[in-house]
Amino acid sequence: MTRKRDAEMESLREREERVEQASKELASLLPSGWLKAQNRLPYPFLISDHQLRLLWINTASFQYFAEACLGGFLYAQFSNFHDESEIHHLTEALENPQNGHGWQGRVSGRRRDERLYQADLTISPLSFDQNDSPRFFAIFLNDVTDSLKSIIRANFDSILKASLLKDEDTGNHVERVNAYSRLLSSHLKGREGMDEVDDDFIEDIGILAAFHDVGKIGTPETILLKNGSLNDMEWEVMKEHTTNGAMILDAHPNPMGKEIARSHHERWDGSGYPFGLAEDDIPLSGRIVAIADVYDALRTRRPYKDPFSEERAYTIIKEGSGSHFDPHLVEVFSSIRDEFSAVFEKLGDEP
Repeated sequence: MTRKRDAEMESLREREERVEQASKELASLLPSGWLKAQNRLPYPFLISDHQLRLLWINTASFQYFAEACLGGFLYAQFSNFHDESEIHHLTEALENPQNGHGWQGRVSGRRRDERLYQADLTISPLSFDQNDSPRFFAIFLNDVTDSLKSIIRANFDSILKASLLKDEDTGNHVERVNAYSRLLSSHLKGREGMDEVDDDFIEDIGILAAFHDVGKIGTPETILLKNGSLNDMEWEVMKEHTTNGAMILDAHPNPMGKEIARSHHERWDGSGYPFGLAEDDIPLSGRIVAIADVYDALRTRRPYKDPFSEERAYTIIKEGSGSHFDPHLVEVFSSIRDEFSAVFEKLGDEP
């Protein structure tokens, strides 16, 4: 066994001994059965020492933290505390008696199932030493991911609805684009080179794809609803909806929405707009929505065209592989074309 391995094992033993000793001390301070009662709480509850080393976590916490976190520092469990200054601000607050030696704030991390979450974290003293300094801290985690997403979505849905009032697209169009994007993404999960496609990615694109054309809220109706081809000046104005959409969605906490709005008209060969990005420089979310949006546009009636058949829409996208579209995504699309068609039929526009 190498000296480095010996040092690692010794460090692990020291960590286990520290937790064991502190846990015994903690148990001696608490009323009998108190920890068992906390173990029945429906939300995560943790206990740390005065240095924020975790000593105990209740059953609900195991959705978020592994048992191996015991002995490690609380702030190591969250992505917020990635540099020393942020850790310093946290520990400084806990040392300040004017704050009641407490801290509250929003934290982010990954649950054990790898889903991203946001939570309100509250840290309060559990007991004090003879110098009136915190000896142990009680830590409460309130997961606000779902409620936060609901509030954000409600706010931005209002913008989406406003944009649809002046566009030829229907509400069903954005629902279908969401569904196509979610469907295509779900078939990318686990494939080589698609590490970013996890459950969060699939859920997010299934909501945010709808905002791909939200920037059209700033496009004149004479251009949006023109029954015929656009002239050069009109086309330049139309192309601005991508950057306008990115500007609108800049306030959205998830950058995927902004990426989609700005990049869904980029082309694999670099001939798209607004920036002429090519291949993997185009965000994956934009490449996915490009297929979803074009497929639906081909299959629906527009002021300038009649609806195309499924066969013709499929052929056009297939022929665009390597020029307009990411060839790998087209390959996956081809394998699930029947599922795309089923979505179109299920969410079709009213006659």
